[in-house]
Amino acid sequence: MWEGHGPLSFIAALDCGRHFQDAVWNLRRVRHQVGGAPDGVQGEVEYEVADFPDDWDLDEFNPDNPHFDDILAEAARWRLLLQIASDDEAGMLWGDAGALYWLIDPEDLAAGRFDQARFTWQCH
Repeated sequence: MWEGHGPLSFIAALDCGRHFQDAVWNLRRVRHQVGGAPDGVQGEVEYEVADFPDDWDLDEFNPDNPHFDDILAEAARWRLLLQIASDDEAGMLWGDAGALYWLIDPEDLAAGRFDQARFTWQCH
């Protein structure tokens, strides 16, 4: 594609690198979706909306934590309702290429209680 070591070769190399970086970034981008598994930007979003008692030590999230199984179960009960990603084409940017998430308990979803959905967001 480019040969030599002159200034034009350097510019061509930068351009090639930029296209490669854009292609890789587009593969990783969070997408819009309804339902399914959330595509978290900074980790599992279910933990951000779950109900945890104040006395549970969430900083020690490992199998030795006496509430470990309860923490997993509480986070697992939440289902993605809607995910809206940053989208250059739509003119939406949430933080630094982040995403918005609404999650809901399956019982509330089945009963149509969308006012019980919880919101969180993540960004880079």
